[in-house]
Amino acid sequence: MTLTDIANIVLEDLGEAPIASIDSDDFAAKRIKRRIKSTIDEVASLRKWPCLRHSVKLTLAVGGDFENRFILPNGLVEIVSTDPVCDWRIEGRELVSPSKKIEILCTIVSYDPDEWSLNFKNAVISKFGADIAFMITHNAQLAAQKKQLAQIEISKYIANDFYAEKQHRDQKGVTWWSGV
Repeated sequence: MTLTDIANIVLEDLGEAPIASIDSDDFAAKRIKRRIKSTIDEVASLRKWPCLRHSVKLTLAVGGDFENRFILPNGLVEIVSTDPVCDWRIEGRELVSPSKKIEILCTIVSYDPDEWSLNFKNAVISKFGADIAFMITHNAQLAAQKKQLAQIEISKYIANDFYAEKQHRDQKGVTWWSGV
């Protein structure tokens, strides 16, 4: 699946004609391309999506006795944790920490739908539909309905993703029944 496929799903849901490619030079494709990446960024910031999590060993930019500066990865949305656990802060495109080496667990935005989970993909589709509804259809009522529906659906996809992330244990038979 591609960003063009995502855009076409939304366009068809809005009753519009699909586009040939999100990278084409026509006016509609350019407007959609500008908006879809913003939508993806926004949905990525709503949760620490497991499909966007990565462990990254940071590269030391400037070392010192008390503070070290590390280069942050492109597309960083949020830092979940650090190894070793230490104090740190972000300054511009660098992480500043007293640690000499650091690895972070973080969320990094991806614009490749093949890397997304089903819940993240569906949340993007819902949000994107709400984001472009008025721009495409010029129907304020439809745009308001899409926005309300997207809020409900995104909450559902976040809950589904949260539930899917938890470890589950299969129960092999009833343990409290001794059988009489």
